[in-house]
Amino acid sequence: MATQKYYPVHLQRSDGQGYQNDAENSEPVGQKDDRLTRWRAVIGSHLKFQLGDPTDKKVYILANLPDGYELREIKPKSASASDKSVVGNVYLFGHPSGIRYRTAGEFVPHVLWLISASVDRNDCFCQPCMDLVKRESRQVSASATPVPQAPVPGAGRGATQALPSVTAGSAPAQQQAQQTQQSQQVQQAQHAQQTPQQPQHQQPQNQQSQQPQQSQQRLQQQAAASTSSDMGITSLSNIFRIAELVWFRDRAWRLGIILSIRPKATIQGTPNDSQYIFTLAPLGHAGLRKPNVAKEAAEMRPFLTFSVPDSPKFHGKSFTDIDWTGEAEQVRHDPNPAKVQQDLEVLGLEASKVAARTINNCFSLFNKQENRAQSGSGFSMDFYGGVFLGAEMIVVGDSVRVTPPPKLTGGPEGGDDKPTTVMRVDDIVLLVPHARNHAVDLQFRGVVYHLTRQAEHEIDAASAAESCSGPAFKEEVDLRNSLLLSSSDDDPGGGGGGYLEARAGGRWTWKPVEKPAFRNDDHIHGRFYVSHKLMQILMPEELQKAVQSRALPQESALLNTRQQNGGGLPYAGRLLDRRTCLGLSINPGALNMPAGVREEFQAQGGQAAR
Repeated sequence: MATQKYYPVHLQRSDGQGYQNDAENSEPVGQKDDRLTRWRAVIGSHLKFQLGDPTDKKVYILANLPDGYELREIKPKSASASDKSVVGNVYLFGHPSGIRYRTAGEFVPHVLWLISASVDRNDCFCQPCMDLVKRESRQVSASATPVPQAPVPGAGRGATQALPSVTAGSAPAQQQAQQTQQSQQVQQAQHAQQTPQQPQHQQPQNQQSQQPQQSQQRLQQQAAASTSSDMGITSLSNIFRIAELVWFRDRAWRLGIILSIRPKATIQGTPNDSQYIFTLAPLGHAGLRKPNVAKEAAEMRPFLTFSVPDSPKFHGKSFTDIDWTGEAEQVRHDPNPAKVQQDLEVLGLEASKVAARTINNCFSLFNKQENRAQSGSGFSMDFYGGVFLGAEMIVVGDSVRVTPPPKLTGGPEGGDDKPTTVMRVDDIVLLVPHARNHAVDLQFRGVVYHLTRQAEHEIDAASAAESCSGPAFKEEVDLRNSLLLSSSDDDPGGGGGGYLEARAGGRWTWKPVEKPAFRNDDHIHGRFYVSHKLMQILMPEELQKAVQSRALPQESALLNTRQQNGGGLPYAGRLLDRRTCLGLSINPGALNMPAGVREEFQAQGGQAAR
């Protein structure tokens, strides 16, 4: 470690409270100890990954631990603290909650918070801060009078502002709680029609968790500028959304942008995609003037269902690199009208493929949360309610596919040879370096869950209830568990053997495997779609067979990732708005965003380039 050249990162503030003599048989780790150097180097590496320039070859290190934080070695009780022959485990002490950090990686979210300008502990994603905020929330909500609670010593502003602030961490689940209440009721009705109804194990936990949070929920709902329906989302668990890039069936499969969504009739029951008509703008080039088309969900596919075929003539080029008007003029010089028409169709097809890859490699943000902007040392953080990431619209509260953590990829788990790991998006953050030569960094924050079967006694009720606060999470496990419970109907002996056999393998649940979790946009594979809803569109006959056999395939096996559909084009990164991302791939003026989608050019008081 000593021979490595490091570039120090200095922290300007700290909330450390010092070591409180709460660990027996411990002693401080020396300043020259390699273990302390490793901790500082790991933190520096994380900071570079989260905030730095990917082309920067320097190796960074945290100059010093924040004031009031101390790395200490805890030795077994059988050994003396001063016995150098016995090596113990090292932990970082000093957090106001009294909770210690076990690894440098656990401390990184707290360092990011200390770098920022925020003094609200709700904005920190480290586990000790989240536990401290929850503890203080319970204390405040348990008070019998509205007199403000006295702040907990050393807890900062988070103690007195835990309820009224619109926060990271707890906010997304709370925002979804009332939004999804009605959809959960109709989902139960849907499951009753499809399969025998399953006991609702998580209901008591949900009710208990919602009661102490009602005041904050009301404030969050007042502060929320848009609902999902205002943003062109028919349901958070449905497949298709406004302005998304999709495939649609024509004479062959073609690419298009969803311009509008309208119900076929008055919506009754569960609002599935099949109850809507979608108006699409065929992708190509505006100069070819392709008319819009109306399609049903059964005639459409998510963009990541298929790979985009290669375009040898335009390989490696983005949409704006090509003179499409000049290409069309060359085609029109042919004296044969039939050949001109045919060649223009081919050109439009090639343009759609290049445009799709270009759109897949950029993003635009919307619904900026003005009250949460932060400015730190070297960068600022802006929070958003949603993002058009490649082909898809993703909003706070959504579930997105991510790479499984290493501990899940060592072998099959729960019968899965390809673990389904999904992040619940709690925050969408744009990190903007103050240095102009550094690129912005789009980051997703939340919790990563693994879809798996567990024995009843192994399932953590609180975690299961928290994961099922989102409709997509809940619908996924509800149907799978309904299929398991229906096994008792097939017990030929009538003694419940089928039921017991099904329950012996446990029930489906979302197991948290990474909390808190951070992912840059290039590590987001795409939206997570409820498996049976996706199969109903992609392969309805196979869905019926899967239901009969009670073995649904996992959604991750049915789709590509954003990275697979990029086509090797240079990454475009952030663009001003969705219309800029689409460029001239559709007709000018074709796309009008819903009132609930407020894009950057609107916030600036101007008009985006068309």
